[in-house]
Amino acid sequence: MCYPLWGEARILRTIQLLRANWSQIHFTPFGLSYLRTQFGSNPAELLQLLS
Repeated sequence: MCYPLWGEARILRTIQLLRANWSQIHFTPFGLSYLRTQFGSNPAELLQLLS
């Protein structure tokens, strides 16, 4: 079983908190490339997974 690195867990937790507060989330070009390399997904897929 794979466990996320601490940095990845912190990012996922922050996204969950922002979604719980109905905040808008904007991804920078660096954030988009990080999602593709670390999680293998795009923002829409990641946000749907965390809902």
